[in-house]
Amino acid sequence: VLFRSETDIQTSAKVCVIGKTIQDNLFPGGEDPVGRIIRFNQIPFRVVGVLKSKGYNSMGMDQDDVVLAPYSTVMKRLLAQTYLSGIFASALTEDMTDNATDEITEILRRNHKLKESDDDDFTIRSQQELSTMLNSTTDLMTTLLACIAGISLVVGGIGIMNIMLVTVTERTREIGVMKVLGCELGSIRTMFLLESSTIGFIGGLIGVAFSLLASFVLNNLSTILAAFGQGGGLDLSGLMGGGYYYMDGGGSAAISILWLSVSLVSTWVGKKEALEEEPT
Repeated sequence: VLFRSETDIQTSAKVCVIGKTIQDNLFPGGEDPVGRIIRFNQIPFRVVGVLKSKGYNSMGMDQDDVVLAPYSTVMKRLLAQTYLSGIFASALTEDMTDNATDEITEILRRNHKLKESDDDDFTIRSQQELSTMLNSTTDLMTTLLACIAGISLVVGGIGIMNIMLVTVTERTREIGVMKVLGCELGSIRTMFLLESSTIGFIGGLIGVAFSLLASFVLNNLSTILAAFGQGGGLDLSGLMGGGYYYMDGGGSAAISILWLSVSLVSTWVGKKEALEEEPT
């Protein structure tokens, strides 16, 4: 029970309970806020308690940046309305969520005096629905990033193709010497393919290293800023999913094969004609 008695709700008492962030912002000196007066739209509220610190949730929201007051007080004194705009409820267990949703629906329809043919004039959202919405958003972002990565690979492949074409053109004399010494065209082509694929693979590894470094920095940004005295309570771990990004062995192998494929195809296209030219 947040407030001292049911009387606070019945009388719309001007009392409140504040979170740790509110306490730190309004009482930076560390003094006890209980019994002190704070104002909302010029309406004084007496602080009767401080909530235990919870930190940030998985969505990156500060759960301590909150002020709780009797719902009757908020309705009458702050919002000037006679109805509840929202109710938070919790099922006994996760498996009973659907049953709880059905019971809430039945109660609200009965209290709102809705007929069987009438549509609901309220909306109920469960954690499963919110999770589904979040997953769909994440899948959309993944698809978008995959498209961007594909475009980047195409552009990078074109760049490698042009660069390889130029390098072979500049080494036509060296290729001619190899042909005079008896080297077959296939052997020369294999040499250039190995050379370009190695360069492309090393470039890909450097890109993965930078991405992992950026992920680590973003996941630990608050700690890094706090170490330099500039944190100010900032925490972005929730925005990044609350953990480190990692790449499993299958993902690493797939990306490595993709890099090699782009490098080999681009090099083959870029050098095919150049290798078949007669050296000058």
